[in-house]
Amino acid sequence: MAEDGGFLLDQPKPEEESPVEKGVLDDPKKSIQENKVICLECGTEMKQLTAKHLSAHALTIREYKKKWGFPQRQSLSAKSLSKARSKAAKERGLPEKLMQFQAQQRQRKAEAAMIEGAEAGAAQKKPKRKAAPKRGRKKAE
Repeated sequence: MAEDGGFLLDQPKPEEESPVEKGVLDDPKKSIQENKVICLECGTEMKQLTAKHLSAHALTIREYKKKWGFPQRQSLSAKSLSKARSKAAKERGLPEKLMQFQAQQRQRKAEAAMIEGAEAGAAQKKPKRKAAPKRGRKKAE
């Protein structure tokens, strides 16, 4: 309350500076830290910046990355979260299974190309038929 008994409505409140405003994050890449990610729009700290959070700023993930200069393949997750996911994937055998799957895909494509090549060669060897004579009406005599 003010000295005269009124409330201080007209005076601006001292706002807390977010890490973004302090200039702590001159380099946007420093916003992705070991245990947290800092939203460069509002200064909120979290484990992962989600599309839902960025929609509050009217941004998509792609627009956010472009605005702040992140590569499109850059994860917006804390480094510890990325490491944990990577470790879990390796424990499940993901790299080996991925390599097996890719080898199978290459083999299927090669087989499909051989079949198409054989069919194309067979189609070329067939003798071409002569066009049938045109049949029209006979002229009246």
